[in-house]
Amino acid sequence: MQQQPITPTLRVYLTDFIDTDYELRVINSLTRCGNIVSNMKVFIWYDEELDKVNPTKFIGQWEKSKHTNFKTIIRPHLTDDFSEFIWYDILPHKIYTTVKPRHSRFTYVYSNGGEGILQGLKEFNSIYNFVSMDKPIRTQKRNDYESSTNR
Repeated sequence: MQQQPITPTLRVYLTDFIDTDYELRVINSLTRCGNIVSNMKVFIWYDEELDKVNPTKFIGQWEKSKHTNFKTIIRPHLTDDFSEFIWYDILPHKIYTTVKPRHSRFTYVYSNGGEGILQGLKEFNSIYNFVSMDKPIRTQKRNDYESSTNR
């Protein structure tokens, strides 16, 4: 039986890496992930009411990097809706404990800003590689043949 390919979605919190020393490294890491994983969607979000973030500068840098294989969606709020199911969520601990998103498959919770996001992206790559690799087909072991004495 052929396994259906995974179309992963990845969500990252913009505020923890924008205007920091980690910004370019996170952008490069997201770009690498997206160019390896086919048809991926990247949700980048921030809290418009609480965060003093201007995504315009980030969007300029984001558009300079080569994104050939995935779609990017930038949102001014966290969305936890089944219609936008997140396959891999990278969330800060403070938000995870207050919101507890329900519509995601894997969640990586961090507490150290940009470094935590980079670790979460490494974990994303590891999980994606594991679930998308070819698995050997194993035949089922049976012991209910007529000659079997196990009854």
